[in-house]
Amino acid sequence: MSFKDLTLPEIMIAELYKNSLVLSNITPKDLTAAPDTHPVENSHPPQTNTLFQYLGTNLKKVAVIVSYPDDVYLPEAHLTFLISVLKACQLTIADIAIINIARQRIVFDDLKNSLGSDKIIFFEVQPTEVQIDLELSYYLLRSYHELTLLHIPSLEKVNQNNEEGKLNKSKLWLCLKELFSIE
Repeated sequence: MSFKDLTLPEIMIAELYKNSLVLSNITPKDLTAAPDTHPVENSHPPQTNTLFQYLGTNLKKVAVIVSYPDDVYLPEAHLTFLISVLKACQLTIADIAIINIARQRIVFDDLKNSLGSDKIIFFEVQPTEVQIDLELSYYLLRSYHELTLLHIPSLEKVNQNNEEGKLNKSKLWLCLKELFSIE
């Protein structure tokens, strides 16, 4: 695959050019207004940890583990779906760290110590793939070394427009409500 054929998700393009894109709806009055002293929370670019790369800012200490050998993080359709799930949980991509283990080696100690994660969501990936000595069933929250783990089928299976997809989405929602204490 050459760079000519590479298609980036809109969210990544916006983040790459956030300081250089021209906004056409800015008026001269907007330019003279006092600057906002609060940081703007937009989607965040990929982060480089000293040990591994992840997408997001990890503000809520939630690691999302995926495995996509042909993608830097995950396919655009799955990222869009994941963003909508996060929004339903009143979270953004800035609150999580998406880690593609197909592109880099990650171990439990990295997740716990470097990221400080207290919640880990595995999409199809078994915890044993990051050296957590625990097999998980789908849709079952488990505690492990002061962390909460959740194993979900692949985003392909959850994001289907059929009966199986609807069932998977409802099971995912029930787990996320418990994981994030959503009323």
